[in-house]
This record gives sequence, C-alpha cells and structure tokens, in this order.
Amino acid sequence: MTRYFLATTALEDYWTSSHPIIFLGEWCKLYNRRDQWAPLGGETLPSPWRDRSRLIEAYHYGYRLYEHLLPLLANTLNAFHGTSHSSHYWRIILGSWLQAYVSASYDRYVCLTTALNTYPDITTIGLSAHSFSTPVDTMTFLLQLNEDSYNLQFYTRILEALGFDFPRKPLVNALTPTHHAPQSEKFKNLLRRFSAFTQKTWLNTQERRFIILKDSYFSRRDELRLFLKTRGKVWPNISTPSHRPFVALDQQRRNTLAVETRPENEFERLLVHFLPQDIPITFIEGFNYIRKEAQENYPSSARAIFSSNSWHYDETFKQWAAASAEQGALLLGAQHGGNYGSPHDFPSEDHEIAITDKFYTWGWEKNGAQTKLVTNLPPPKLSLIKAIGADNRKDGILLALTTRSRYLVRLPFDIEAAVDRIGRYPRLVAALSETSRHKLTVRTFEIEHGWYIAERWRDILPRVHIETTAVPFLDSLQQYRLYVCDHQGTTYAEALAANKPTILFWNYVLNPLRPEAEKYFECLKTAGILYDSPEAAANAINIVYPDVENWWNNPERQEARQYFCEHFARTAPHTIDLWAKEFNTLLNQQGT
Repeated sequence: MTRYFLATTALEDYWTSSHPIIFLGEWCKLYNRRDQWAPLGGETLPSPWRDRSRLIEAYHYGYRLYEHLLPLLANTLNAFHGTSHSSHYWRIILGSWLQAYVSASYDRYVCLTTALNTYPDITTIGLSAHSFSTPVDTMTFLLQLNEDSYNLQFYTRILEALGFDFPRKPLVNALTPTHHAPQSEKFKNLLRRFSAFTQKTWLNTQERRFIILKDSYFSRRDELRLFLKTRGKVWPNISTPSHRPFVALDQQRRNTLAVETRPENEFERLLVHFLPQDIPITFIEGFNYIRKEAQENYPSSARAIFSSNSWHYDETFKQWAAASAEQGALLLGAQHGGNYGSPHDFPSEDHEIAITDKFYTWGWEKNGAQTKLVTNLPPPKLSLIKAIGADNRKDGILLALTTRSRYLVRLPFDIEAAVDRIGRYPRLVAALSETSRHKLTVRTFEIEHGWYIAERWRDILPRVHIETTAVPFLDSLQQYRLYVCDHQGTTYAEALAANKPTILFWNYVLNPLRPEAEKYFECLKTAGILYDSPEAAANAINIVYPDVENWWNNPERQEARQYFCEHFARTAPHTIDLWAKEFNTLLNQQGT
C-alpha cells in the first residue's frame, strides 16, 4: 500500500516530496506559490462541508456545545479568580472567543478525521511543542486562525491526541507581536488618557444619569449633537486601551483549570483537554490587569452603554460592560454591517442580541427576538449616506469584492463560498463586453487572507484597474456610473441606501437566507438588481451601462429598492433628532 504525505497547511517547510502528497484543503495552495505546489501533482481533499446539510448540522451541534460549555466555563473561571459572576457576565467577556474556538476546533477535527478515513496510512510533519502559542486575547486568536502556523499547531495536537506518531519541526522566523505605540502616537495617547480621566472623574459624580457611547459609528459631529440634544446625558467615550505588556503564562495555575463535564464523543474529549491551554491570556493571567484598566478608563457606573462594534474584540470594554450590566446598566447594541438580518445562520448577530438588552437593526426583524429588536431607527453607520442617483455623465464600473479567511473561523461560514466566488471572476470577465471590461475597476478587500486577489485579477484581465480600501468607499461610489457587488456585505447596502445604480450577484445556494428575509431579496431579483450567476450579471451590465439613468429610475425598480432598504438599509431625515429622542426616552424610563 502506498503511503501518502498529508500537507495540512501552506507552510512548505512542513512538506516533503518523498511520498505522494495530499493537500488537506484549498488553504494549503497559495496562489503566488503555484509554481511550487502544482508540479507535485497532489490531490486536494474535498471539503467535508460541501454537503450543505452536514455543514448546517455541524453548526447547530457546535452552537449546542457552546451553550453547554459556557456556564461550565463560567463556574471554572469564577473558582479560578475567586469571583461569583453570572453566566451572562462571562458570555459578554468570552462568548465571542468560545463561539469561534468551538467552531474552529470542530472543523479541524472533522477535516483531519475525514482525511484519515480516506487515507489511513499517512505521514506528515507537525509543529514542535515548544513553538506552540497561546493567544493574548480574542482578536489575537482570530488573527492566528487566519495564519498557517497556528493552524499547524491545531492539526499537530489533534493528530497527536488521536495517537499518531510523526516528525516535528520548530517554527522558524516566528513573528513576535509588539504592543508598543509609535513615538508619534505617544503624545496623542497621553492626551486621550488625560481627557478620558477628566471625563471619568466628572461622570462618577453624576449618579448614573448618562448613556455612554463606545465605537457607536456615529460621526464625532453627530456624537456632539447627541450630547447637546440630550443636555449632556449622552457621552462618547474617548478612552483608548493602553498598549498592554505581555503577561507571562502561568502554566502551573493553568494546569488546575478543569471544565467539569462528561464528553459525549471523541471530539468533546479532545476539546475539553485542549481548552485550558488555549483560553486567551486576557481571561486567565491578564484578567485582573484588564479589570484594572477598565476601572481606569471608564466611569464606575452608567445608566446605559451603547456600542456598535466593541462587543467582540475590545477586552477592556467587555469587562466594563459586563460589570456595569451586573450593576443594572442597560446594554444597547447596534448592527454595524450590512450582512446582518438576512443570512440563515449568523453567530455574531446571535451573540450580540444575546448579550444586549436592546439591539438596533437596520430595519429587519427576526423571529424569536422581537422583544429586543428596535427596527424603526436609521442606523448610525448610514447616517452620513447622501443620495447619489443615476448619472450617465459619469464613467466607469466599480466592482467591490470581499474575501474570507483561508481557514474556517466560525461555522457555518466555510471557505466554499470564497472558493466559489474566486471561481466566478473569470466567468464574469468572459461574459462582459469589450467596452464593459475597459470600464471596470476592481476594489479589493482590506485583508486578502492569502488569496492574492489582485494578482488573480491581473492574470485574468491584465489591464484592470485595482482600487484598494485606502480610497473611502463612499467617495469612490460617487465617481462611477455603475456599482457591482459579488457578496452580501456592507457596501451593497450602502450603495442601495444611496440610490446608486447597482448590480448584485452571488451564489444563492452558498448564501442561504432566513425565511423572513427571502421576500425582500426576491424583490431585488424580480427588479433585475440581483442575479445568481456571473454570466447573468455581466449580461445585465452590458445592457444597462449605456443608459443607467433610464434603467435605474424605472418606477418599479425604484419601488423594489425602497422596499428592500426599509428593511435592510433604512435611512431617514433628522437622524440625530430621532436618536436623541430614543436616548431621552430610555433615560426617562429609568428615572433621573
């Protein structure tokens, strides 16, 4: 029987050519290194999640396991830190990390066991144990999930725990993160900390008669207007967490961590075994440091805390918000991107709704969460949107792209959608007319996650103009005659809210909708705005580009756009007046 070598990541130092090679997944094959892996002629194993029913089943299993582990981990951490916080407190602090950790761990386990079932006699090269790392915080963990060496660590430990013996190598040229601020920023940071201290000192005398905004997505000007319209009762928090020094791992104390549960299968046994070593430093060794930092940067109490984008990665904010909630403060969340409210399953949305008392959407509703959702206020993110309209005097087609990590970060968002989207690029170009190709500008996503999108596009269309996120999106949107988008995200909602002539296309099968959202997207399909295939989208682009004004201003198409925006991209005049009224109502309900 032939023995195969299993390449688990894109790190070529951990490959060998002494055996026929098997690639665990598409993430192993970097586009800019195809001259290295293509000649090897190896087989790439199909994703176990190509069966979408299996993917959804895995997502629900992971979510149930997350909900099972959360209160148990809360008990463990309370005992470890000598505290008595509620499960809700710990959900706020570590829920986002635990969600992703369970998802990523299960994905790596399933991919490996599927490969082993197909090729029982394999060898591989793993990572030396002394090169293993523990994430500093939630953000570090998610960043590490996007890079190869941390995933090699995942695969190495799972294979070892399953009883496999294989050679290992240390990590060479490992990057060491730094927490030092650039010299030019030190004065600004000092000024911010002084201002934050002054603000906190004054607010601590006000007996919780205020609402704090943190990463609200309101502009600074609008935050000032809210302050004035509420007579000084709505305050933007201006503090920034300090650049934290590393806190050393306390291996001896970590060895005492144990989640009291009875694993129901092999995966759960491995997960519970790995968890004490994988839980980020900010929840263990750095917990008291973060708590002190929260006390230094935030007021001791507040009537309510409002944030659009701090619930997942800002550890200092999360500790303060969790402690404030236990003191009776209301937690107010707000949607910060355009992909909420429509995907069939969206764990980040579920988490934010679960930890907040009120959650402000862009207009959509959700079965089972109606008591928390506020749907009738224009979102802060869209408060600066100005109507653009159709204009034949403008020139060019702007195509906005996105990318997803090469490795699964959260179920049910596997990499199949990313691979499918990349495969649609040449199909779109082939179906565009020569005129449309010359008009095309491709706007790449801020982080490419190793997909080398710009390089792929230049190979497809050598003279294509590439635009980066260094150009503000709304500024760019103003310049072009037609906007095209290949994914559900923020930019397509912003474009529709701005009444910009827009063509959308994505794979309906890989982007399933929840039932209550289907009719709104069906309306876009009927109006000729949303398409399933790149060929259909290209055909529409070719037809409408010469006269977007007549096409876009069609009454039925405008009615469809407005109907969609009422539920997924709501805007309104006098936005700040409406929000000031909402905040004043909350303050009056709670008393003054």
